Amino acid sequence: MIRDTLPSLAAGRRVLSTVRLLDDQGNDHPSYERFEDWPQLLQAEHCDVLMDEVTGIASSREASALPTEVANFLVQLRRRDVQLRWTAPNWARADKIIREVTQAVTDCRGLFGVRQTGGNVGLWSQKRLFWFRTYDAAQFEEFTLSSRQSVKPLQHELFWGPGSPAFAAYDTMDAVSIVGQQVTKGICLECGGVRRPKVCKCEH
Repeated sequence: MIRDTLPSLAAGRRVLSTVRLLDDQGNDHPSYERFEDWPQLLQAEHCDVLMDEVTGIASSREASALPTEVANFLVQLRRRDVQLRWTAPNWARADKIIREVTQAVTDCRGLFGVRQTGGNVGLWSQKRLFWFRTYDAAQFEEFTLSSRQSVKPLQHELFWGPGSPAFAAYDTMDAVSIVGQQVTKGICLECGGVRRPKVCKCEH
């Protein structure tokens, strides 16, 4: 997702993203804007929108994951000149409307992992070589893990990460912002009580 966004960053095109994008010096990229609220998306034009770990924003398990206004916006991306890219650990975990407006799906497999050394050592190894296989989204919706191997991808590629501009533009361990008020709904993990949606009192 980050690598495909590099041309937009280089061209100075605005990128609304739930994950921080970096410049050559490791600072916030001038074209990057942190995506934190749905009104940002509803007003978006002539830009790229990145939703990293989309299940934290619009999960298929939540009936009201996407506000109606957002759902209507997603089916009009072309008219707003908005390019949407998103990632998820599993295709089926994303909201159905987001899957429906997706045109291509890239299945990414990481290989040759190495553990970090030094003071900030994590449990997860850093993958270095990646195998990308891109499929038509209309066909991918019908795939299962067992049958995917029998369907020919639109394209496939091996990608070496270390030293690449994509690796420099994104910290894979960085926090991902949560959009809107999704965290206020559902069951409280501390007491088990129900969290009710906030009552709207604004002029909108």
